[in-house]
Amino acid sequence: RTGGPSSSGGGEPVVVGPTPWRALSVLAFTGIFVNQLLFLKGLSLTSPVVAGALQPCIPVFTFLLAVTLGTERVSPRRKDGALKLLGVLLCVVGAMVTSTWQGDVVFEGFENDGDDGGAGGSRRRV
Repeated sequence: RTGGPSSSGGGEPVVVGPTPWRALSVLAFTGIFVNQLLFLKGLSLTSPVVAGALQPCIPVFTFLLAVTLGTERVSPRRKDGALKLLGVLLCVVGAMVTSTWQGDVVFEGFENDGDDGGAGGSRRRV
């Protein structure tokens, strides 16, 4: 098969090989399904406060991993580097606020009296 014009500007057709469906299927299964399965299992083993702080920190961990592996460059003196660091800072502040917020109830509804996650505790109207 051939594709459209190449991005090199030469106008030659781009030769596209067959799609590696087997490798793509394995990567999709392990990268999406197994990842989410293990993530949710891990969340079930921790407290709601830790889970609430962990979720907004995922972009921070991803960014730090990308910088460590060299796929992302950060130059604080450049505009793009400063914005990347600002985004990381906002994620960290957001995680701290959501995990330590002691304000009013945002949504009215039912609250559990039991401490077992709802299995067997009586429910009362808030």
